[in-house]
Amino acid sequence: MNLLEGKLPSANDEELGLVTRPYPGWESKAKATLDKIPTIEEKQRDAALDGSVVATANSAPASVTQEQPLTANPASPESAPNSQPPANPANVLPPPAPIVNPPVAGPPAAAAPALVHPTPEHPVAVTSAEGTLAGPPATTVEKKKEPTAAERLTALIKQRSEFLSALKAEVNRRRTSAGDDEELTRLEKELRLVQLAGEQPEEAVAQIEALDGPEREAFVHMLMGLATWMNADEARRPTLRNAKIVREIRDAAAELAAASKLDVRNLAFCEKVESYGWYTEFSRSQFKPKQQVILYAEVENFSAQRIADDSFETELQGSYQIFDSRGNLVDERELPLDKEVCRNYRRDYFLTYLIYLPDGLSSGSYRLELTIEDKKGSAGHQEPENRRGTKAIEDQHLKSPSSASSYKGRKLGTGTIEFSVK
Repeated sequence: MNLLEGKLPSANDEELGLVTRPYPGWESKAKATLDKIPTIEEKQRDAALDGSVVATANSAPASVTQEQPLTANPASPESAPNSQPPANPANVLPPPAPIVNPPVAGPPAAAAPALVHPTPEHPVAVTSAEGTLAGPPATTVEKKKEPTAAERLTALIKQRSEFLSALKAEVNRRRTSAGDDEELTRLEKELRLVQLAGEQPEEAVAQIEALDGPEREAFVHMLMGLATWMNADEARRPTLRNAKIVREIRDAAAELAAASKLDVRNLAFCEKVESYGWYTEFSRSQFKPKQQVILYAEVENFSAQRIADDSFETELQGSYQIFDSRGNLVDERELPLDKEVCRNYRRDYFLTYLIYLPDGLSSGSYRLELTIEDKKGSAGHQEPENRRGTKAIEDQHLKSPSSASSYKGRKLGTGTIEFSVK
């Protein structure tokens, strides 16, 4: 129905689908239909009341119809007289079609992150749209430059020098303080070791007066061996260097031996003894009363007193006791004094005693206990002169303990051997 013309269709118009003839009541219906279309002023007023709508890129696109140009209402009385019918209905253009904005293709809207219950591992926990824990944004920290090997060595040397100065000051402070200081000796030893590591060998080998004679000398020998070991020049000739180190270790062992108890080893009943470590034991440890046996024993940590530039003297006194299986003393004897003089400080020392088992031994198990006393090492003997450092000794490498009488009390050593009588 053509509302603008208001005519009833003719026979030809009806075939074309056009209404050209007016019919009763068309004006009121057309006016009511047009009144339902809001004007521009009404749209602006409604938008001001409802608030502005902000469109986002992620929101669903809405179809928008372009506003049609303002035309006169044909049903209104004002526009009716001015309306002129077109000369030819076929020349009338239809109203423009509404323009619809196409939907904008884009990524799906991301879901807003949700807070979850915090845990010790994630104090502030937020889950992302995928359901994983999303932490705080990673911060880029500039990596600190790693120091070179030369820089690290320089820092270590500086720290060692500072520690050495502090330790030396503490030792000097304790030396001047009144009273005995048990920590002073330990700090003195630590100071020598740090001085040795700090390439101060002359100060490191200085004697520690708080130590006893043998211990003082032994500590010096140990430090001298370490100084030789750490010397870069000595490392160029390792075989000669090792020989020097062994010499210092042996001298330190000799010094400590003078301040140690005797060590009696490899006690045995033998048929024949030829030399140190070369002997023939009985095939069985079963004997008869009054049987003759050779009692063999090796002794270590003994003292040797220097009686001349080329003479060392030792004195060892032996005795034994025999006990039965119940611990009762059956027999005891004192053995002859073993006194020897040697041009060098002896290292391999052994004792042999020819004994007879007691006549009254009955069948059973027995235990023999051998006791050796070092007469030169026991207290009461005169301390020999300390000749360390003299040319004759240095040339021959003959060094004896600095104090043969530093041992407190009787210097003893024991050994045990079990046998049976049938």
